[in-house]
Amino acid sequence: MRATRLPARPRVAACLRAGAFVLLTVVVLLLSATPAGAAQNTIAQPDDGGQYTSLELDSAGNPVVSHYDAAIGELRIVHCATADCTGSRTLASPDATTNDVGERTSLALAAGDVPVATYYDVDVKDLKFVHCGNAACTAPTIRTIDSVFPPNINVGLFSSIVVNGSGNPVIAYYTEPFDILKLVICSDPTCGTYNDYDVDAVAITGLYPSLKLDALGFPVISYYDQSAADLKVVRCQDATCSTKVITTVDGSGGDAGKYTSLALDAAGFPVVSYYNESQGDLKVIHCGDANCSGGNTIASPDSTGDVGQHTSLVLDAAGNPIVSYYNVTGTALRVLHCGNAACMAGNTITTPDAAGNVGEYTSLALDGVGSPVVSYYDASDMKLNVLHCGDPACAGTSIAVGGVTELSNVLQRSGSVGHSPLFGLGALAGLVLVTAAVGGLVALRGHRAS
Repeated sequence: MRATRLPARPRVAACLRAGAFVLLTVVVLLLSATPAGAAQNTIAQPDDGGQYTSLELDSAGNPVVSHYDAAIGELRIVHCATADCTGSRTLASPDATTNDVGERTSLALAAGDVPVATYYDVDVKDLKFVHCGNAACTAPTIRTIDSVFPPNINVGLFSSIVVNGSGNPVIAYYTEPFDILKLVICSDPTCGTYNDYDVDAVAITGLYPSLKLDALGFPVISYYDQSAADLKVVRCQDATCSTKVITTVDGSGGDAGKYTSLALDAAGFPVVSYYNESQGDLKVIHCGDANCSGGNTIASPDSTGDVGQHTSLVLDAAGNPIVSYYNVTGTALRVLHCGNAACMAGNTITTPDAAGNVGEYTSLALDGVGSPVVSYYDASDMKLNVLHCGDPACAGTSIAVGGVTELSNVLQRSGSVGHSPLFGLGALAGLVLVTAAVGGLVALRGHRAS
């Protein structure tokens, strides 16, 4: 007796239900691949150039970045209109001279989210300053802060700027003619008049300065002493640094102290990230008192390969350091979130961008929920990158959101913690097509057999 065959339409429906079940299973697996509690990181490319970046967040939490575009020899200032820098943005070249200008930038925001920045004039080798005049930087005031005679001697190769409680810029910088660390105190917001002071006059010192003001408005500066190959910290005892305490905080041997970045903890004690070139390690020191004279702890939170150049450090709400830096061996951007104030335990290290050669010239800030926002250089694309982490540890997958990024680079960008969600969506679309095709073939074969 011959078996009764099912009608063709119920066969097709059954195949499609089976395909839908397979597809749903794949979707669940893809979604479960993202670490628990981790949100997506976004990577934007808001401008060409991207060397020597310096980043601050405006009063709305949107990135403002100064950087150098080597292709046109200009200082560039980008003001993003969204927190992830994916929306509209203003682009400015405030120093429109024919000179090659803009290396070694350092940025701060004055009242009204007005950018102020120091930078290096490559042609005349002077330290320069710009007050943008407004948030879009369309009314800049340019000053030459330090110039020497005879010309063509480097001044201002390294600088760091902050704005004091009176709204006036304060600048720490290295000057090559005397190889010393200097300090400029501006008397007005545009630095029309100012006084400069020698801070550390030991030969060949003051490189890679990082400046903060303590609760009294007195300067605290971390920097590299090239003669001794040591990390130093100076705490000024007054606003003009006429009295000060200078401490060698890492003189343990080797070459330690380049790429310094300084923060002050709740007690006013310095915390500094820096690079130990002899070991090829990232270092973090937490001083035991305000002058770093005792009780200091030095951690090596990342020593895998050659790591730790171009550091930028901030403290989270609990006082634990967060550091962005360049992995030289992997040519990638890394973010460290320390598990305690001394960075000795519970640390997490992520690589949110590893597409090509990325991660030099990092600059870090924290958004309103403590998630890192990082500007850095994409050497493969020769562009400015801005990363907005989806969580404080920056542990989520990374998705490129464009800007001036080419489509191929958007599709390739993934980071080391997982594939880009763009790739996941593309794969998911492919699975839909494959499932539909397989379901159709099965249904067709069943229809022919009947």
